[in-house]
Amino acid sequence: MAALAVLAAGLGVLFGGGISDRLSRGRPRLRAVVPGAYAAICGALLMLGFGLPPSGLALGLVLAGAVFAVAHGGCAVAIVMDVTHPAVRATVTATAVLGASLLGLAPGPFLVGLLSDLVDLKTALTLAPLLSFGAAALFLLAARSYERDAARFAPA
Repeated sequence: MAALAVLAAGLGVLFGGGISDRLSRGRPRLRAVVPGAYAAICGALLMLGFGLPPSGLALGLVLAGAVFAVAHGGCAVAIVMDVTHPAVRATVTATAVLGASLLGLAPGPFLVGLLSDLVDLKTALTLAPLLSFGAAALFLLAARSYERDAARFAPA
């Protein structure tokens, strides 16, 4: 089952950025709105999937959530590059990836483990996706100034 989740996440990585690019063509503000939607959809699917009793439906929701869990990754890096001076884009991209690792990938399992010690694993896994809604809100906040910020470094 874990291999299926990794495969589902791989689909999200492959298609998340492309779908975002297509939807935001001609509507640059959507470049930040689409990954915000991915984060909200991910949170909803994972909370529903982990909240249900074990079943095929629950597994399907968790796998669908896995697709959206990483679909925003390429979008986020593209946004960071769009609003950054070309001379420092590599450094900023590396810093963004390091920040995502330090803020989410590294402490995430540890924090879910701590929460599961307080309640139980099912509840911890059901509550953890709440953070996705915070990410969605931050993407939507970024969308408010994205076009103005990106215009500063757009090719002439």
